[in-house]
Amino acid sequence: MWFVATLVVVGADALPPQSAAVPTRPSDGWPLPLNWTDAWSNLAEFPRDTTSGAILVEPWEYDHRLSLYRTLVTATSAHAGASWWGGAPAADVLWGLPLQFGWQQSSGRLFPQPAAKPAPLGPVSETSWWACMNWMLSVIPFVGAVQSGVVFPNAVNESFLIEAPPLHDGNATRFCKTPALCQQKHPVLVGKWIDFYHIFAKGPPQSPASPGDLPGSHEDTLLGLLWDAHTESIHTGLALFEDEALRLPGPERNFGLGWANLVEFIAAARWPPDFNTTSLQQAQLLPPRILNSTDHPPFIKDMSSTVNDALLLIQALWDMNKKTSGDFVADWKRAMCSPAARVVGRALLNDLVAEIQHPREVIVRMMQIIADLPLPCANVSVSIL
Repeated sequence: MWFVATLVVVGADALPPQSAAVPTRPSDGWPLPLNWTDAWSNLAEFPRDTTSGAILVEPWEYDHRLSLYRTLVTATSAHAGASWWGGAPAADVLWGLPLQFGWQQSSGRLFPQPAAKPAPLGPVSETSWWACMNWMLSVIPFVGAVQSGVVFPNAVNESFLIEAPPLHDGNATRFCKTPALCQQKHPVLVGKWIDFYHIFAKGPPQSPASPGDLPGSHEDTLLGLLWDAHTESIHTGLALFEDEALRLPGPERNFGLGWANLVEFIAAARWPPDFNTTSLQQAQLLPPRILNSTDHPPFIKDMSSTVNDALLLIQALWDMNKKTSGDFVADWKRAMCSPAARVVGRALLNDLVAEIQHPREVIVRMMQIIADLPLPCANVSVSIL
């Protein structure tokens, strides 16, 4: 079933291809999400509804959702990307989104849960917690780009039809149907993505940085807006998809919720989710399949010792935050409130693989950072996932 946005429809030829395309492989050595080279890279390639002429978006099909990502990466790299990261496609900070989606597909997390093995490529299941959470980090960033009016300037008068989940049960009402309705349903969330795109489209200020600013201060500001929108997407999804989380095996549910908690620490340090950095961390730290009821890290035999250690650390961080009633994350956010502190925080995150076999020591280091750094931000919301 399709739903029509309340926007004026223009001709199908109103959206020329982007002036520059993202190269097929932005960096040697790391794989792209499956079928990336076949995904559409601009809005002109999307199909249209034969009745209304609106652009059709089917986020419950893998290739369609992947095309949302490729369109975003292509548009951002082609427009203001050169001013932010010198036009290097691998440096685009939106790469973290499709790379996570690619890992979710390859590890079987987009398919009906629980599933013994990945289903054939095609539909993305509405019963999958990971797929539903990813909807908030694919459709919503795309909606923000459309509503911002700056990422797709030729699309300001377009209509979009966003497909509802295929089963059309009561859960379908949790998913908005058009960009306008998404903004109406989630004004704060969509507003944060719009804020990110507006600052991105302006490019970094041409004036010199203020006295005392660290190198990369403008990029740090942009990353702050990106992570603010990203974590708001996660918070919204966690509240909406509790039933889907309950369908997961216990170890997988703990990992998923623990991963959402880990993102809070990453976001506060404004870690750059570019292609190479994200690919490295995913390859080393993320489990290649869904965890089942018999999986108990660090004793999962078909996973590397590093992945086993990563699962232990993710659980330890989540347990620590629950034990402190959310104060652990809140204190980390306060400690990361200055650019200088975020440099320290990112250094710790970059050292994570080397230290990961000692999760308690990692937590001690984090608590030491919290204790040693001034806490300039008094008001930070407590987060218990």
